Amino acid sequence: MTRPVIVSRFNPSTNEYAAVGTALFHTFGCDYEEFDNGLGNYSVAIVEWPDGKLQSFPIHCIQFVNPHVSSQAPAPDTNEISDLVNRMFG
Repeated sequence: MTRPVIVSRFNPSTNEYAAVGTALFHTFGCDYEEFDNGLGNYSVAIVEWPDGKLQSFPIHCIQFVNPHVSSQAPAPDTNEISDLVNRMFG
């Protein structure tokens, strides 16, 4: 299920984040940045622009437009989860 998000980018001339457009969120992922002392991993959001292009952004650069309503999803069956854990770990 895709959800609309507002995407922001850092503007160094104003030293602030500014909205650059609306896209559709697809999923979360991971990216990395190389430093002198090693790699730094960070979470990203993969979004689809209106022209169909995909792009990833650090998660602090997106904001969901409509709130996610958890009541739309059915509550998990705790007996089913317990049975699965018991089968996996004895």
